[in-house]
Amino acid sequence: MEVRRARAVARKICEDEYMFKTPFKMDLNKLPLAVMLVVIGVCGRILFINYANIETVLAIALLSGILLGGFYFILVPLFVMLISDWWIYTYTDYGSAFGIEAILGLTVFTWTGYIMVGLLGRYIKPKVAYTVRGVAVVVGYGLIATLIYDIWTAVGFYLFMTPRTSEWLIRVFIMQIPFSIYHIMSSLIFVPLLTTIFMYVHVHGVPYLSGAIAPSDQHDEGG
Repeated sequence: MEVRRARAVARKICEDEYMFKTPFKMDLNKLPLAVMLVVIGVCGRILFINYANIETVLAIALLSGILLGGFYFILVPLFVMLISDWWIYTYTDYGSAFGIEAILGLTVFTWTGYIMVGLLGRYIKPKVAYTVRGVAVVVGYGLIATLIYDIWTAVGFYLFMTPRTSEWLIRVFIMQIPFSIYHIMSSLIFVPLLTTIFMYVHVHGVPYLSGAIAPSDQHDEGG
């Protein structure tokens, strides 16, 4: 019976609206899950700040589009970056060597990069079943999202941190290669790990001492 119920819930979720067929909505029943995603994203970014491109934000942004839909795919990564950037620039010397123009320019590219990842998650939402195979699908798109994000932010680095010549453009992309390798490794760790955890929470609710906190999709009518 539990297996049948889980399959029915998974089927209902997979039949959720396609991103361009219905208006974007804000389902407040999904707010607790959104807060959980923001907390994990912020903590992961701060915890691994000293490790180049090892981070949880990309996985969180992707999941915000897949699990929450609506405008959450914008709000979740924005709040993650807003809070973590505030902490990083307040309590570390990160960015002290950069001018305000460079910092603001890079901020635009990093923030919009994660929003694009969330948009990709929103786009693939109907393609993702809440199964092991579904996790594999998310991981595949996570790797695509990693490359898109790295290309986008490399362009931002070129525009705001280097002379704007073709030679420097080529040099920036060559320098980006090892960082992208680290980023791919990060995505191979955090995307499947966090996808598995939050898919379980989304379908079954948060495990609790005497039961479970209701899953966010129980009252889901689209999103």
